[in-house]
Amino acid sequence: MDGHLPWIWCGVENTTGMAKSGVLLAGRLVLAAAPAMLALPMGVGMPDSGAPIDAVPSPAILSPLEAPTPQLTPKIWMAHPMSRRNLFACTPWILLSVLGLTILIDMLASHPLARNLTLGALAASLLFHSASFVKYYFTEYPVVTAPYFQYGIEQALAAAHRLNNGSEFTIVTKRINQPYVYPLFYDRYDPEKYQRENVLKAKGLFGPVVRFDHYVFYGAGIAYSKYDHGVIVFDPTEVLPAKPVTRIDYPTGNPAYFIVVK
Repeated sequence: MDGHLPWIWCGVENTTGMAKSGVLLAGRLVLAAAPAMLALPMGVGMPDSGAPIDAVPSPAILSPLEAPTPQLTPKIWMAHPMSRRNLFACTPWILLSVLGLTILIDMLASHPLARNLTLGALAASLLFHSASFVKYYFTEYPVVTAPYFQYGIEQALAAAHRLNNGSEFTIVTKRINQPYVYPLFYDRYDPEKYQRENVLKAKGLFGPVVRFDHYVFYGAGIAYSKYDHGVIVFDPTEVLPAKPVTRIDYPTGNPAYFIVVK
């Protein structure tokens, strides 16, 4: 071995081969970035109406009902790529990191002190950034992403149950993506009962569910004028036809849902 680590990178046994591997992985990074560059997240370019953080696209639930088509300016392209489309980059990034670390350790193989200092610095950096990530993930991330994960719908449904006398409709705004799944989940609705009963829904695999049991999923404002009685869950961008009985807030204090009783 001559004091060096063996070059076993993708079956390559020399520096030239490793350089070619690095170029190949860099090419994969470029290709992986293409889908993220060519797709925009929902809400980008929409006028902000209360998003907690301006640095990210407005969640659909916080965007106007009739949102304009965004102008694809260089600022939008550079500021808001669809990061979820860049998952293909994870593998080449990991392999490039391992490649770089392997080369660095091999270069310092004949200098134990320098190698140990380098590995110590890398370990310290890893611990620091890991701690920063954990802190951000459990403190700031839930606040920033609350609107994107429909935060507050559980509390809104619980409040609607308290306000419903058992004979009224619970009407949930259709501004929420596929809102019918939330009563099914949070109310532990019997799946067998749901499959047996007459569910009103549009045609197609992803046709929206309009009604089942005492739940209605409709435009909240239209539902208010259509139904004589009911407990209606509004999203914050919809015009309230009456004073809300209660409201559910995001962790930032911004309103997430309003509940109106008719």
